Amino acid sequence: MRTIAILGAGLMGHGIAQVFAGVGHQVRIFDQDPEMLSSVPERIRSNLVPFVELGLVAREQVEPLLGRVKPCSGLADLCQGADMVIEAVSENLELKRELFAQLESLVPPQTILASNTSAISIGLIADGLAHPGRWAC
Repeated sequence: MRTIAILGAGLMGHGIAQVFAGVGHQVRIFDQDPEMLSSVPERIRSNLVPFVELGLVAREQVEPLLGRVKPCSGLADLCQGADMVIEAVSENLELKRELFAQLESLVPPQTILASNTSAISIGLIADGLAHPGRWAC
C-alpha cells in the first residue's frame, strides 16, 4: 500500500493521517468542513511537538511528513489511486452507509475500505455493498 485516503479530518482522521504519513505513506484527506480540512497541517504539526521534544521524531522529519498529507477537494479526488480508504466520520449508521456506497463507486474492487467506527457493526455498515468482503476496521 502506498496511498491512503482518509475521509474525515477531525480528531481521529487527522491523527490517522499523521500515523500513516509518519511511516512514509502518501496520504490524502477530505472533510466536508473546509476549516477542519485546512487546519490539518497545523494540528499535525502541533501533535508532533512532544514527539520532537522526546527525540522520537527528528525536527527535520516534520516538514517531509506534512508534505505527504494532501488535502482533497472532494471524494473523487480523495479516492483517485487510493490503495486503502479509511472513514473517520461521526458515528451515524446512515451517513456511513451513504458514504461507503459513494466510495465503492469511486474505487476498484481491490481497494480496502476501512472504518474507524467504535460503536457500529462493520457488518451493518457494509450491508448492501457490492464488495463487503474487502472491509477492515
